[in-house]
Amino acid sequence: MYTGKITFIQGELQGSSIDLQPGKQQVLGRNGANCNIFFQSDRVSRVHCVITFDENTGRLSLLNYSTSGTTVNGNELGPQQTVNIDNGAKVKLGHSDNVFTFSAQLVNTNVSTPKRTGVIKRLSKKYTPRPDNGASIFEDYLVEDDEKEVLTLSNDRVLNFFTGKGLLKNKAVLTNRRLYINEHKGIISYAYSRDVVELDEVTGTSIVKRNPIWSLVMAGVWLVVGIISMSITGVAATFLPFLALTLIQAYTYLKLWGNWFVVHFPGGKYTFSIKNISLYEVAEFQRAICALKRKEFKYSDM
Repeated sequence: MYTGKITFIQGELQGSSIDLQPGKQQVLGRNGANCNIFFQSDRVSRVHCVITFDENTGRLSLLNYSTSGTTVNGNELGPQQTVNIDNGAKVKLGHSDNVFTFSAQLVNTNVSTPKRTGVIKRLSKKYTPRPDNGASIFEDYLVEDDEKEVLTLSNDRVLNFFTGKGLLKNKAVLTNRRLYINEHKGIISYAYSRDVVELDEVTGTSIVKRNPIWSLVMAGVWLVVGIISMSITGVAATFLPFLALTLIQAYTYLKLWGNWFVVHFPGGKYTFSIKNISLYEVAEFQRAICALKRKEFKYSDM
């Protein structure tokens, strides 16, 4: 089994290196929304190339998307061309000065396995109640102990869900490694969801605001038509179908109205309802995610 990494020896990221995760695609390019490793140079394509590391063979697969070309050991690749790269190879992105080298190292996997005793030991984390000094209730429920909370997004109806003492309505917690999205489902049900999105998997975020005025206009139209119909016929029952249509349109408006925070990742997206939260708070939350990703990909391995 091999471990691999790329090290930038020239260009914008010179001096930094990135450890490659087996089977995970790394997208290099100028478009920060779609790329894991991005550059500012105009000589780098928006999506320049994709690299994938194979831990079994110790080789790096590179798929070139750029029309300006990607050079591997002096050989220029054409668009949509794929090559397998060996240890020590040098890769240059187009006509820019961004150059990195690929290195792979064999790891000794002959580690003795302890004998099974038939007893399963459960590792438990000691929890000591602490006074409320502004600390988040989610700190003891993060995936890793060394995670640090960066920012929290919530509305006024949030109570302590994890201790079972209340109702949780839409809360997102951003740490230096992950994004936690906790959401209460329904109005009177006790169904909750807790989604965890790895920060390095996030390809982009967006804020969506919907205000379907057309639905309210249609509700008013059906109400007026119902009143006119009842006035002409003199029968109150003729008003009931139009009243039903009015209520349906009003319900549609309430259902579609609101703000959503969308987190995009490879293969899909997660839409997080943020009703009753100011757009300023959401923009600050979005800005924090962008800052963390920029720091992660440009400086964390230097």
